[in-house]
Amino acid sequence: MIKGNILKKYKKAKITKIQIILLRSCMICFAIILFGVLISMINYRIIQNSYKGEKIYQQNINTLTARNIAVVPGTAVSEDTPNAKCKERLDTAELLYKKKLVTAILVSGTKKETNVMCRYLLSHKIPEKCILRDAAGVSSYETITRAAEKLSGKTIYFCTQELYAARSQFFMNRAKLNGKVVCVDTMFYSHPWKTFLREYFADSKAILNVLIYHGNPKQSTKTVGFAKLPSEMTTNTKYHIQAQSQSVPDDYRVTDSNPKDYYDVEKAVEYARTYALKRNPDYPAFENNCTNFVSQCLAAGGISMTGKETISNTKRLKVSKKSTDWYSVSKQDSKKIKHYGTSSAFINTDDFLKYFQEELGYTLSTFDNTYEGKLKCYQTMASGDVVVLYDSDGSIAHIGLISGMGDMNAYYCANTNDRLDYGVFNINSTMYPRFGILHISKQ
Repeated sequence: MIKGNILKKYKKAKITKIQIILLRSCMICFAIILFGVLISMINYRIIQNSYKGEKIYQQNINTLTARNIAVVPGTAVSEDTPNAKCKERLDTAELLYKKKLVTAILVSGTKKETNVMCRYLLSHKIPEKCILRDAAGVSSYETITRAAEKLSGKTIYFCTQELYAARSQFFMNRAKLNGKVVCVDTMFYSHPWKTFLREYFADSKAILNVLIYHGNPKQSTKTVGFAKLPSEMTTNTKYHIQAQSQSVPDDYRVTDSNPKDYYDVEKAVEYARTYALKRNPDYPAFENNCTNFVSQCLAAGGISMTGKETISNTKRLKVSKKSTDWYSVSKQDSKKIKHYGTSSAFINTDDFLKYFQEELGYTLSTFDNTYEGKLKCYQTMASGDVVVLYDSDGSIAHIGLISGMGDMNAYYCANTNDRLDYGVFNINSTMYPRFGILHISKQ
């Protein structure tokens, strides 16, 4: 009996000891997790504070001053095509180059990534001599620190998504690289929280990279330097033929959707990008100028004006409300441009849509500003079409011209609320719960 009691006490004591060990282990694990979260929060704040001043977005690059080089970090690519995020970065670098804000573009990433990015830029008429290639920039840290080593004294624009902007700016500050981040976001992201969570902990890694490597690249440019295009790109005749055929993308093709008109999408888009942030003095300008702007774009693309013969040669601007009229007439005299007449359909949104549907036979499709609605819209729209934004009460709030198609978004230009290549699917769904597409370029 005594032996049995002793055994019970021993077993009880043994269980208590195990519990104590488990409790201590849990407390240690909790402390480690708490410490890790605290450090991550501090690191995240350090990184975010590195991005000071007003952020630069693709839509307002016309306000920028010229720099030397646009740097494009790599991301996932398919066999021969950049993914949507990579394309956003390349498109922004291309825009910087064509606006003469940079004289060269550096693509950085793995060998496969840089090959694809180089091909993409070539197909968009970026000269070979203006493209640099860094096939050892396998991370943002490597891209920036290697660029700082090789491009000492140069000024750069770093093209990436806003989510990565603060970390990129932090790296440039630490590497003493005179660079500014341009946020390239124009896409609609269906699950941004996943990427945000990854970036939260990536900021801690960024701090560790700086502490461990002290701002020096793992692979110095002295051993693995920057290069021009690989030989297979400059000598492959088949590729060059392909690049020439893609110089005008499919969504910029000239179409004849209406038998009355010959619509040149490229000219319409070129006009939209030229006057998205300013006004053409050849036309009268209004406080609410969005419809007037879209009409000008369509006229530049070849849509014929109608009803001009009704204009009397007076010095006072007259507006015709005839449903069959769509025109704007101005004349240059010795002093300035004088505007003689315009139609209501040229400058008023409701009359504009009525004219293009009833008189010319174009189709207007409407969609909910939801993920499903955006997906359906994306499958039907094209460059050169007109985007229509609706208020919550169903009235028309704003219109613009579709200026390009991305892998996950479409971009538009507009006046009044001036927009240059702004993402259609970035439009606030609370403010504009529905949007429509007037199909001009394709029926």
